Amino acid sequence: MYTDKTITGYTASGMGYNLEEKKQYAEQIGVDAYLEEFTTWFEENTTGTCTR
Repeated sequence: MYTDKTITGYTASGMGYNLEEKKQYAEQIGVDAYLEEFTTWFEENTTGTCTR
């Protein structure tokens, strides 16, 4: 979950996620860039789905 300024939370099953670390990273590169990067990683490394 996100706003146009930051990552606000996440929902996942079977995977860990360091929310504070990812919030800092998203603030550095921008939320849109972070979401693009995460979606690409997710699609390449899981059999699940990732929606924006």
